[in-house]
Amino acid sequence: MIVIKMFDLQSYIPTDCYKTVFEIDYNKLYEQGKRLLLFDLDNTLISYREDKLSKETIDLFFNLQQRGFAVVLISNNTTSRLQTALDGYRLDYFANARKPFKKAFRKVLKSYHNITKDQIVLIGDQLMTDCLGARNFGIDVILVKSIEKSSEKWYTRINRFFERKIIKRLYKYDPVTYQKIVAIGGLNEK
Repeated sequence: MIVIKMFDLQSYIPTDCYKTVFEIDYNKLYEQGKRLLLFDLDNTLISYREDKLSKETIDLFFNLQQRGFAVVLISNNTTSRLQTALDGYRLDYFANARKPFKKAFRKVLKSYHNITKDQIVLIGDQLMTDCLGARNFGIDVILVKSIEKSSEKWYTRINRFFERKIIKRLYKYDPVTYQKIVAIGGLNEK
């Protein structure tokens, strides 16, 4: 149950941490058997101020697909926001995901019926939605630094308040993860 897991620090521990989606070792993920990459949109790929994915991001997705990954966007934002961001680029997406709840993850798994949970990794910028959601569903998660926290909506800022408290608690609970999160700037910005 999500309410119980919210108080379990283990539910917020990412599998790995990187500053950006461009620094992730995708070869390593492929060697580990990962085949489906779920990307959060806002502040993972573009800031809230931006409308469209950059050419660099589209190129990354194309290269990942050429390597054999399925690439999917999963966002708590609206369908129109995702369609605008994709700007005609053909990519599967799941909007209004309501992460950290499991429903959208179940839909993804149903759509990719030849994929198992151990082949999926979520890439996102928030502990409260991305990490908690992925852990709650039983998949790996990579935490990246938020692109621009100053552009976040009020409800995301509330999540960030609690996120900072969780990160500080990780100092004693899991010092290695704490250091990784701090290294990507997880505690520095308000």
